[in-house]
Amino acid sequence: MTDPIEAIITQLRTIQDQLQSVKIDKTNRGDLTDTELEALAYFASGATTKEVAEKFFRSTRTIDTMRTRICWKLRSRNITQAVDMAWRKGILK
Repeated sequence: MTDPIEAIITQLRTIQDQLQSVKIDKTNRGDLTDTELEALAYFASGATTKEVAEKFFRSTRTIDTMRTRICWKLRSRNITQAVDMAWRKGILK
């Protein structure tokens, strides 16, 4: 049986590896905060709400709210559209 703490550490390392391939252009971010930009990059790398919540030491509900704000600021209906919009606008590279 796998130790739950080791499983979480493994997930976080995987997310960190994925995030390193996504670059953020903070000069072209519009109204997005630093935390929202970082969360957007995690979502772009394929992270789930739960994984982002663990990374930020927040509840999944807080991350849901953050995801909603990101979508609103990028004028998208869901996080997939928001990520696409961020790529098109050059926020993510």
